[in-house]
Amino acid sequence: MKHILLVIGIALIPFSSILAQETNEAVKKKLEVTIKENDNPDVYIDGIKYNHAIIDLLDKEKIASISVLKDEKALERYNAPNGVILIETKSKKEDQVKIRSKDGWNNEDQPLIIIDGNIANKGDLEKLKPVDIGSIDVYKGENAIKKYNSPNGAIIVNTKGAK
Repeated sequence: MKHILLVIGIALIPFSSILAQETNEAVKKKLEVTIKENDNPDVYIDGIKYNHAIIDLLDKEKIASISVLKDEKALERYNAPNGVILIETKSKKEDQVKIRSKDGWNNEDQPLIIIDGNIANKGDLEKLKPVDIGSIDVYKGENAIKKYNSPNGAIIVNTKGAK
């Protein structure tokens, strides 16, 4: 009986070393996957850096544009050796001041626009972010003429940072 157990034990030793090698190979594969996950490019959505996995959660219908930077441009602008994915959503495009008028504007009937005490134009006003605006005053008719000498009205904008 001792001889049978000895033969079985000798037969199992190489089998156990094969199992150990397979376990080591599985660990190596897991390490490779971990390293590859860290090689992902940086992801910026509307200027904010996110984890790469967020891309899977992003609603494709809300994406306005996607840009990719790699090599020197990614390193120079974002210090990202693995590249950068820049995603701009449609909601960001909608997050701007929009000016509407009943009849539409042309250059002759445009109201006077003053931003933080400086005369501006429609383009300057549209560049403002709504969250940066502290107050907006609109003067029409006689009030606009008396106060600002503007027969087409006046739009006075004060930003939150203005003094």
